[in-house]
Amino acid sequence: MKKKITTTVVAIASVFYLNFDAQTINLDTSFGNNGIVSIPLTGEADDLQISQSADNKIFVFGKDVPSFANKIYKLNLDGNLDNTFGSAGVLTLPNYISDFEIISQGSNGKILVTFQKTSNTASAETSILRYNSNGTLDTTFATNGEFKTSYDGADGFRSNNTVIFPDNSIILATGTRFIKLSANGIIDTSYGNNGFIDHTNSGNIQLSNSDILDFYDTKIEKINTTGNLISTFGVSGTFTYQNAGNYFSKQKSDGSIYSLDLEWLYFK
Repeated sequence: MKKKITTTVVAIASVFYLNFDAQTINLDTSFGNNGIVSIPLTGEADDLQISQSADNKIFVFGKDVPSFANKIYKLNLDGNLDNTFGSAGVLTLPNYISDFEIISQGSNGKILVTFQKTSNTASAETSILRYNSNGTLDTTFATNGEFKTSYDGADGFRSNNTVIFPDNSIILATGTRFIKLSANGIIDTSYGNNGFIDHTNSGNIQLSNSDILDFYDTKIEKINTTGNLISTFGVSGTFTYQNAGNYFSKQKSDGSIYSLDLEWLYFK
């Protein structure tokens, strides 16, 4: 018997915990209220996501519209809020505009939060904040807990713009370049040209072993950390979709890539 977590959004945000095997799928009634945990919202949820924490608990995070407050909820596996995190299990983040994501960094419970900090203008910025496992800002990261830089990509901001390597170092995609940071948020000047490599990107990247997958609406590029295409992937490093459109992509543990849009399910 396996378990799976899923979400839906209505007037409130709900987290479902499911039991499933080859033939049946049922709510796990030991989780929350008969298998459901409801997150109170003043309006509707935007950018709602769910992930697993380093200590195998549950993060639920998103923007509450119309208040536009960015919040992270941490749940125990029984569905109750983890009172050791934030304020009684809830961490309210800076009210940056959109496209925020949380990423666990290493096994010590550190949490990276990436944001679109300002609007998509000439002065646009993207930001990475780091929090401790209890939800306090880790001021040892970058400058007083925050690394920020300009974003000048033509495709606007994306929420999946950061990858973490096994040594906890960080690559941040900013539209026209990659920036490498040390585990503590300092630019790694040994990488590329003083920490930067010029490479046009969509701001949507995933780690594939020691390489990087760069996702666009029409194609996937696979590049090494120095910015060169991996020629054995697709056609000379690029896989082009048969039908262009917005899509969502995930990798399996064996490196297979699944991409889903409104009309097609592709397997690469």
